[in-house]
Amino acid sequence: MNKYFSAYQLLLLFVFTSLLVHPTIAAIQVPFEIPDVGCPMAHADCNMSDNCFLPVPKYNVGIVWHNQKLESERAGSLGLGFSGNGRIVACTYQGIKDNLVIYDYEGDILWSSGHLLDTFSFLSAPMVDIHDRIIACDDKKIVLVDPFDYDADGTILEWESPLPYGGLVISPVITKDGSLVLATKNGPIYAYNSSDGRLISSKVLQTHDGNDPFLIRILTRLNGFYETINTPCVQGNRVYVLAQFTTGGILSLFKRFGSLIAVDISPDASVDDERITIAWHYDFGGPSGGSPLLINDTIYFDSDRLTPSSGKNPQARAVIDKGDTYEVKWVKRIPNVVYGSFAKDPRESFWIIDNANAKLYRTSFESGEILEQVDIDGLINETGKHQPCSVITICENKTRPILIIAAKAIFSNHFSTYVIAIDLIDHNSLLWKVKVAEGALYSLDFPFGQFPVVVKENASRIFFSTIRGGPWAIGEMV
Repeated sequence: MNKYFSAYQLLLLFVFTSLLVHPTIAAIQVPFEIPDVGCPMAHADCNMSDNCFLPVPKYNVGIVWHNQKLESERAGSLGLGFSGNGRIVACTYQGIKDNLVIYDYEGDILWSSGHLLDTFSFLSAPMVDIHDRIIACDDKKIVLVDPFDYDADGTILEWESPLPYGGLVISPVITKDGSLVLATKNGPIYAYNSSDGRLISSKVLQTHDGNDPFLIRILTRLNGFYETINTPCVQGNRVYVLAQFTTGGILSLFKRFGSLIAVDISPDASVDDERITIAWHYDFGGPSGGSPLLINDTIYFDSDRLTPSSGKNPQARAVIDKGDTYEVKWVKRIPNVVYGSFAKDPRESFWIIDNANAKLYRTSFESGEILEQVDIDGLINETGKHQPCSVITICENKTRPILIIAAKAIFSNHFSTYVIAIDLIDHNSLLWKVKVAEGALYSLDFPFGQFPVVVKENASRIFFSTIRGGPWAIGEMV
């Protein structure tokens, strides 16, 4: 036998040893892909539609489990809380540790983050992909965890990247090319590569426009900038940020100066300054209380006033993206200031939450006119005036949409809170109501966020968190 290897044998040896040393090179490059159903991120998808479109429990419905095993669960969540992909759910909390926790259908804890993320995690809903991987962040870092080792590399924490210039992240979103975008309060906008966590770029949002109000031009020269308290919506590689002007710090003294800013993410640009660019901005009287809703090429959102200098006068607005500019489709007066995002209805409309009057308004895409209203307090029909306290999640399917929302009431030292399901096709009738908390004293056991659904063996459970009560699930009682 020849003591030297042939070229063919050397090639085979190289391939074999490469597989031994790097068994998961291809798997590591699997894109982070958001599922179409299940509420896998803030407001369900990158359009901020709040459309879950998984079936809900329908008969003998009640609380099937409630966890308070971890300190973070007892600390609760003041944000959107849960996200899920239909199989598992992940929730962010405001505790000392374990501020990202993953659960299965039964409510068993599959994984928790320990000291990986700090208490500001609750400001961002996690993102859950089709392979059960999770992206989450706090005010210092963003991470990708693979708790079930999908890529078989023996690593749970696939990557973590710092936020070099700080800011409070209001839920990450992802563009068509896989760039993660983090818009922040009191900080810049960031873009990261979702495969390896590499920072693509960051940018302080300053419009530098000759048409800006004189005060904004002066304050911009003094390092004023636009921040957000909402999650952006996404169309392709363009992100729409509902922003308010600030000069930094905790207080937003200039939040009356609102702006819808269209931001393009170009990760392959050779010049750093061209990787995050402003395409156009539309100014209005702020602030805005909800995340922008994107339908086709139109962005729908609320504002507290007509112009920065006018008094409080709540508006709903529709702005069409025209590429390098915009067109105002309509601006309509609405009954009250909005504290939650508009939710898309499959019937060419969207829902507006009126917390003060305990009502929901279905509103036309085309005209902005209110088509119908739902009396939340009347549907619950219990002691006290029950006012909406959560965002809307729309479940089931497009032909029979079912709206999930929570409401709470305080009446003569009596407190109660309910999660309800409304059958929108059956004349907005009450499908069921589930009591979450009741007592003589005020409680923080009320839902504030969204309602992802997990399905197992054709049975559904709805997950949610409360401000101080931890995680809960609603399902059919056995």
